[in-house]
Amino acid sequence: MLTRFPPCSTNTLVTACSDNTYGDRCSLPCSCKTDNTLTPTQSCDHGSCFCTAFWKGNTCKEDIDECKADVCAVSNAFCHNILLGYKCFCKKGFVLDETRGLCKDVAKRKL
Repeated sequence: MLTRFPPCSTNTLVTACSDNTYGDRCSLPCSCKTDNTLTPTQSCDHGSCFCTAFWKGNTCKEDIDECKADVCAVSNAFCHNILLGYKCFCKKGFVLDETRGLCKDVAKRKL
């Protein structure tokens, strides 16, 4: 399906592509990993992929490591990057107090 709309400054028509294509007459295929893009049916524009928040790179195939952003705000916790996100775990010697959302010292917990 082709959609035509006028550009801002000239009277020529520009073609908006679909079916994961771009370029003159939508003749070039997008090389994006469509499962990792914002819109699986049109994953690129001028060859640039539109990656979701979990992916990066020219083709949206590189997992973003959320742990680099220090996402585990709980003290005595560490971050483990996983596909499509991350998980926070308590460090050795600490356990999660689920009611408070804190990693508590195991030695102090027994007292």
